[in-house]
Formats: sequence, C-alpha cells, structure tokens
Amino acid sequence: MHLEPWDDWYCLMQEYADWLGVRRWLRLGGGHRAAGDCEAARQVLLKISKGRGFEFPEEGS
Repeated sequence: MHLEPWDDWYCLMQEYADWLGVRRWLRLGGGHRAAGDCEAARQVLLKISKGRGFEFPEEGS
C-alpha cells in the first residue's frame, strides 16, 4: 500500500475526491460518531492506498 505525497495531506475527503476525480464534497459515511467516522476514514485510506487498479510488483521480483 502506498500514499503520496505524504507531506501534503490536509483533508482526507479532499484527497479522496481528488483520487476519484470529482469536484464535489463527499460524505465520509461514518454516522458522525467517533468510532464510525474512524472506521470510515480507515476504509477510505485503505482504498486510496491500493491505487487505481494497478498491480505493483513485489520488490525483488
């Protein structure tokens, strides 16, 4: 998994919208409860970190 640029993030949902290529505000979907928002943010990060459908070769392969 890979997230870049690591030093330029300020808003997860803005990064997600940019990653999807949309110019609108997106709902996180966590129900505005701490645990739900954290899990929803985690799922977004995992999705973004996996890339856009490209397979990255293992190092040394």
